[in-house]
Amino acid sequence: MALNLPDYLSVVLGDMCVTMWAIIAALSMVVATTSSVSMTPLKDQLSTYTENVEEDLPFDNVLSIERVLDLLPTENSVTTESQLAALSGELVSSYSSNNMDDSENSLKSVDFNGSAKLRDEVARTDKQIADDLAVKLIDQSVWLIINATSDLEDYREEQTILNFTSPSSVGISEISSKRRKYHPGMVANKSFLIAYGSQTGQAESIANQIFDHCNAIGLSPRLHTLDQNEKEFHIENEPLVIIVISSTGDGDPPENAARFMRRICRKTLQSDFLAKTTFALLGLGDSNYSTFQGVPKKLEKQLVALGARSLVPRGEADDQVGLELAVEPWIDLLYQNLTNLFAMSSLSPEMSDLSLVTGSSDSVITVSSDNDVIGDGQPMLNVEHAVFPSEGPCLIRGSPELSNNSNLKVPANPAPFLDAVHVNEVSPDPLATPWQNGARFPGMEGELIPARVVGSQLLTDEDVKKPKYEITIDLDKNFTLDYLPGDAFYFVVPNPEPEVNYILNRLGLLHKADQSLNISLNPHTTKRAARIAAYLPTLTTLRYVFTNCLDIRRAPSRPLLRTLANNASDESEKRRLLELVSHQGIKEFTEFVSQASVSLCDVLLAFPSCRPTLNQLLELLPRLMPRPFSVASYNAKKLHRIRFVYSIKVFLAADGRQYERRGLATEWLTKRTIGDKIKVIYQTPTSFRLIDPPRDSLAVNFTDVNLIMIGPGTGVAPFMAFLERIKHQTNETENSLQDEKQKVTRMLFCGCRQVDRDGLYIDQLYDWRDLNLLSGLFVAQSEVDAQDNFKYVQDKLRSMGRSMYELLNSQKGYTQVFVCGDANGMAKGVWETFVDIVEKHGAFEDRNQAITYMSELKKAGRYREEAWS
Repeated sequence: MALNLPDYLSVVLGDMCVTMWAIIAALSMVVATTSSVSMTPLKDQLSTYTENVEEDLPFDNVLSIERVLDLLPTENSVTTESQLAALSGELVSSYSSNNMDDSENSLKSVDFNGSAKLRDEVARTDKQIADDLAVKLIDQSVWLIINATSDLEDYREEQTILNFTSPSSVGISEISSKRRKYHPGMVANKSFLIAYGSQTGQAESIANQIFDHCNAIGLSPRLHTLDQNEKEFHIENEPLVIIVISSTGDGDPPENAARFMRRICRKTLQSDFLAKTTFALLGLGDSNYSTFQGVPKKLEKQLVALGARSLVPRGEADDQVGLELAVEPWIDLLYQNLTNLFAMSSLSPEMSDLSLVTGSSDSVITVSSDNDVIGDGQPMLNVEHAVFPSEGPCLIRGSPELSNNSNLKVPANPAPFLDAVHVNEVSPDPLATPWQNGARFPGMEGELIPARVVGSQLLTDEDVKKPKYEITIDLDKNFTLDYLPGDAFYFVVPNPEPEVNYILNRLGLLHKADQSLNISLNPHTTKRAARIAAYLPTLTTLRYVFTNCLDIRRAPSRPLLRTLANNASDESEKRRLLELVSHQGIKEFTEFVSQASVSLCDVLLAFPSCRPTLNQLLELLPRLMPRPFSVASYNAKKLHRIRFVYSIKVFLAADGRQYERRGLATEWLTKRTIGDKIKVIYQTPTSFRLIDPPRDSLAVNFTDVNLIMIGPGTGVAPFMAFLERIKHQTNETENSLQDEKQKVTRMLFCGCRQVDRDGLYIDQLYDWRDLNLLSGLFVAQSEVDAQDNFKYVQDKLRSMGRSMYELLNSQKGYTQVFVCGDANGMAKGVWETFVDIVEKHGAFEDRNQAITYMSELKKAGRYREEAWS
C-alpha cells in the first residue's frame, strides 16, 4: 500500500529547510503512483533542483539529501510504506534534537485556518507517524509550508497543501517553478513594509501601533500610506507587506489609498505581478453599511489574483461592535507568524505587570468628587458624580475572572519620544497660527475657508429626543467653489474650554496654559523613527494644542490607558487599568471604554490618582478632526450661501461618563450667533452627488433621472439640495414641472418621530410635491400608532415593493437610489429591504441572485449611500 504523506511531512519538518519539504512532497507523489512508471528522470531532476536552490534558503539541512534520494524508486524498485515510516521517524528525531531547546511556550497552538484540518489528518494516519511532536509543530510550520509552494488557494480552502496526482502531470521542475522563493535579504535585515489607507485616523493608528511594536523588538519595518506606492516603494518588489485599510463613504477607499487601488486594479497587470509578495491584510469597517469591508475584500481578491500570498487570514474589524475585538487577535496572529518568518524566539514584548500590583480591582476606587475651579470661580466641569453599580463589572471594577487573574498579558509601556518645555519667548498669536500647523488630512479639499454665520434656528420642538437645528453661513467671497448637492463641508470645531482647563489643571500646568511651549524630539528616546506629528506646532501654547490639535473627547486608546496605569499611585487603580488594556480584558475595554464613549476627562475623574505627564498626552492623544456636514441647499446664484442641518445628541452622565455633554460639534454649533466668524473646509467629493448620468443611459441629464431618495431624520438634508437644483434647472416654471410629471419619477421617503413635532421641512416638501417636483412624498413616524401610519421608511418601501422593482428594472428610464442618514442600522436595513424586494418581485431563483442584482446596481452607480455615526 502506498502512503501519501505531504500533509504529515509538511508538519513534522517545521523549521527545517524548504528544500527538504519539496523533496519529500515529490517522494510522496512518487509513492502514490504505480511502480511501472520509470522514476529515474524524476530522480535526476530532483538532484538538479536541490543543487540549484539549496544556497538560496535561510535554513540548515538536518537530513542528508542523499538519504532521501536513496529512497526514491528507480525503474526496478518501489519505495515501501515501511521505508517512508522510517524516514518520518528520522525527521522527527532530527527535528527534536535540533529545535527542542526552545521554551515550550513557543510551540503553543494558534487558531490558524487549516490547522485543525491538519491535526485531524495527522491523527488519522499511522500511530507511529502521528507523533505528539507533529501535533505541536503544526501551527509553527504552516507559514513555511505556504511559502514553499504557490498553491495558496488550495491552502486557503483547507484542501491538501500540494495535491499531485501523477508524475506525468507535475514534475519536479514544476515544483521548482511553483515554490515560493524566500528573500534571504529580508530575513537577514528583518525589513518589510507596513502600508495603510486611513480616512479618520483609525487605520493609521493601528499601522503605527504595529510599526512601533516591530521596531521595539528589533525588526526594521518601513511605514507609508498606500498612495506612496511607485514613489517611496514598489509593491511588486516588496517580499512582505502588512496592510491596514478601511472602507469609507459608499464603499470607497480612503483618500490616501485611492490612487493605489486604481493602480493595483489595472487590467493590464499580469497574473504574476505580485509573485514575489506575501501580504497580511487588516480591514476596518462598520457593519451598519451595506458596503462593510468592501475595500479590504476587493483589495485581497486583487492581490491574490496578481500572484501575492497571504501570510495570515484577512482580519475584519467592525467599528459597530468594537474594533479591538478583531484587531487584537489578528495582531497577535500576525506577530506569531512574523516570529516564524524572522526566526525570532518572540515578537511579543507583552509582560505580566502584576508584580507591581498587590491589590486588585475589587478594592474600592474613590471617584474624584471635587468640582475643580479656575481662578475666576467658574467650574471647569459640571461633574454629576456618576454612581457605578455596587456589584458587577464596570469601568472601575473588573469581572471576577479578570480581577483574579494573576497572569495578565499586558502590553509594554509606549516608549517616550517627545520633549515639551516652556520657553521665554513671546507666545504665538493663536489667530495668526496656521490651524493644526497647516497639516492636511484625508478628505481635505483645498484650504481653510473663512465664513460668517448669517442664520441659525431650531427646526423642531425643543423638548424632542434629538432636537434639529439649521445653520446658514456665507463663505468668504474670495473663495469660489463649484460644489454640488450631495457634497459636504468640514466645520473646524475646538474642544470645550472647561474640559481643556480640567486636563491642564490635572497636569499641574493650568497656570502655564498661555506661555510659549517648545515641542521637540527627546534626544534620548529609544523609539525608532520617532517624529513629531505634523499637526503639532513646534512653537505653541498648551491652550492652543489642547483646544485645537488633540482629541480629548475620543475614548482613550489602550496605549494611553497603559500609560495612565504607569502613572497611577493607587494600586487598585493601577490594577484595574492594567486589566482594561490586557489581552484578557479586550471585551471589557470595548464595553466600558470605547463603546461607552468615555473621554479622557471621564477616565481621569474615575481614576483620580492618575497623573500623566504632558509629553505622554502629546504623544498618545489622537488628532482632533473637523466634523463634516452635508450641504442642505443649492442656489446657483448664491453659491457662497449654504445651509446645513444637524441634530443634538445628549450623552448622559452614565455608563462611566462622569458628566453630561452633547456632541462636540453640534454643541459648538448651537452656540454660534449671527455674525460669528468660523472656518470650514470643503470635503473631497464622494460618489453621493446629483450629477448627470452616464452617456449610455436613457437620461440626458440629472433632471431626467428617476430618483428614489431615502432620508430619515437629518438624512433629508442633501435631498433638499437635490430638489432645489432640479427646480432651478427646470427654470422654476410650473409648465416645465408639469411636463416632468409625465416623464420622470422622483420619490422621497423621510422619517421622524412625530411629523408635527420633529418633521423637517415638511411644508416645503409638500409644496414641491404639489408643483410636481416630487411625484411621491412618504413620511414615516416612529412614535405614531395610527392605522395608516408606517413607522420606518423600510415599511413603506416594502409596501411598494412591486413598483420599486419595476422602477429599478425599467427599460424606459434611468433610476438611481440615494440613501442618507444615521448609520445606526438604517443604511444596512434599507439595503436589506431592497434585496427583499428584488428577491420577491424579480425572477430570481434565490437570495444570492437578488444580492448580486443589487450589487451590480451599486457598482454601476445606481445605488448610493451616505451615512454617519
